[in-house]
Amino acid sequence: MISRRAFLMAGAVLGGVATAAALGYGRLTDHDLRLARDGRRLGAQLVPADHAAWLIKTGALAHLAGTPGRPHDPEGQFTVPFRLNGLSLRLPGGVPTLRRLERAGAWWPADARSMVAAALLATGHSPNATDRAALQRGERWLQSARPRVDAAPSGAIALEWLSVDSPAYNAPVEGQIVSEWDWVIQAHAPTPHLAEDFIRRQTSTWRQPSPGALALADLPPTTSFEMCRIFERVAVGRPI
Repeated sequence: MISRRAFLMAGAVLGGVATAAALGYGRLTDHDLRLARDGRRLGAQLVPADHAAWLIKTGALAHLAGTPGRPHDPEGQFTVPFRLNGLSLRLPGGVPTLRRLERAGAWWPADARSMVAAALLATGHSPNATDRAALQRGERWLQSARPRVDAAPSGAIALEWLSVDSPAYNAPVEGQIVSEWDWVIQAHAPTPHLAEDFIRRQTSTWRQPSPGALALADLPPTTSFEMCRIFERVAVGRPI
């Protein structure tokens, strides 16, 4: 029988994962966010690949024939790829480096994973690093950067998610962080046939990440939870 302490710890971790998933929508454009809301009513979900991997592991998805050969869904049984977005620097000019976000009062995506991934890259680590020392170093860097997550004014310095095919896409010199977005169907979707019809009617611009791209990967639940805690401690303002 599970102890009360273990139960509370598990609840905290799962709560962190759920929060991370919700904040992941900060990686979407307004148009795709509207699509995600429309599909959800039918049981279709638009999710980042790192979250799709977790949903597959937990048996939360129905079968959906997609594209095989991707790390989180090797046989293409659960996910239909939709977008490939990349973290982009919006700057007035000069070298597009993450260092320019320090002490700049810049605007960032309202997404814990995005924020910590960029900080890890800026401090010389993989955006998928999970060790505590790397996360602590990333948090100290973010405390200096003081990321703002309310609505960015026009012309402001910002870190944002854009399609990698967008003319405005401007990857930082430290590396190209990308997030794949997939359509999936919930295991207990009320109308799975309508959910699949909705998914098949969407126009995908997804393509395989370039060999040097740093794709956000599935993380242990404890790491996802810690990233959410870092976000709560360092973010200035809240999404409106």
